[in-house]
Amino acid sequence: MKDKITDAQIEEQLKKAIDDSTPDIFEELMAEIREEQAAGEAGQIVPQSEEAVAVREVVPHARRRRRRLYRTIAGCAAALLIFVGGFSMFHKGQEEVFAVVDIDVNPSVELSVDEAHKIIDAKALNDDGNIILDEMDLKGVDINTACNALAGSMLKHGYLSEMSNSVMVSVQSEHKEDGLAIEQMVSGNLNDYLQDTEISGAVLGQYVDGDEALAAFAAEHNISAGKAWLIKNLMATNSKHMTEDALLKLSTQELILLSQERDVDVDDFYGDVDKSKYISKEDAIKAALQAAGLNDLQVDSGKAEFDCDDGIITYEVEFTANGQEYEYDINAQTGEIIKSEVDVDDGDDDADDAEDADDEYDDDHDAGDYDDDYDDGDDDHDDHDRDDDDHDEDD
Repeated sequence: MKDKITDAQIEEQLKKAIDDSTPDIFEELMAEIREEQAAGEAGQIVPQSEEAVAVREVVPHARRRRRRLYRTIAGCAAALLIFVGGFSMFHKGQEEVFAVVDIDVNPSVELSVDEAHKIIDAKALNDDGNIILDEMDLKGVDINTACNALAGSMLKHGYLSEMSNSVMVSVQSEHKEDGLAIEQMVSGNLNDYLQDTEISGAVLGQYVDGDEALAAFAAEHNISAGKAWLIKNLMATNSKHMTEDALLKLSTQELILLSQERDVDVDDFYGDVDKSKYISKEDAIKAALQAAGLNDLQVDSGKAEFDCDDGIITYEVEFTANGQEYEYDINAQTGEIIKSEVDVDDGDDDADDAEDADDEYDDDHDAGDYDDDYDDGDDDHDDHDRDDDDHDEDD
């Protein structure tokens, strides 16, 4: 952002323009005016003489010089008006962007605002964003009013609804404290707006501490900086499934859901993401127990939380029973089991305990593991036998 030109700098420029444009005739003109006044008085009483003739010649000459000065000053004034007006237009054309606010649902819109929180520019980041803007002229509009107008347009066009009720607000600014304040203001205002509608929306607000790498990532995948920031934060969780490719396939609402369920550190969160299209955690656990041939009385401990698998929202269900650790990935909409693993709980937390649930006893050739003594059913008569598909993640 460029430094603002100060009033003192403007004044100096104006003074210089006057000095450069105005002839140095002030003293000369004042002398002529004094002669004109004296001659006028003398002309009333002095008959036609050489002095009178001289006076008559001086008076119009002085008047002509005065008019010339007036024209010069008027010209300078016009030039100064052009300068000031031109500076004002230039400064307006080069309005400083104080913060950038991204509004993401499925449509993505980027709003540039000045220090007074007025919109400088509004642009769509995708085709749906163009539909939402719908030729609205938001320039000069207060940021809260503009965001309410965008939310209203999203409701009108069906992008916001009872089942798709989530909005993400992301703010970037070189002034972090001010950027955080803008984020809190906009997020809170949008939440109030949505609570007055039938959808009771959820709003995620975040301050984006972006850099060139994040901007390049967002540009490469044609997403907002805010969405890129949330994806990077989700990748930093302990889920092995939340890869860049998997998360890029998810909608904004699905990303917001994961951030809420996996306790991703965001600045503000209002409301709850709609989960009506997903089975409950209890049903996901029941499906996993049924697949393992167990009941809840046999389970020592367990948990279920939202996750993702190649662009699909899943439940990751984990529990221990009979000295073994079970993990199931279950489609959160259909209840279908996508993947499963069983680890023999030898207490060492080694990754080599992992096995696919479709292998009855999967051998990792560690002498201390209990499963080494079991044959997998083939005929190679190895004392420590294992399947060819050991550690196959696709099973």
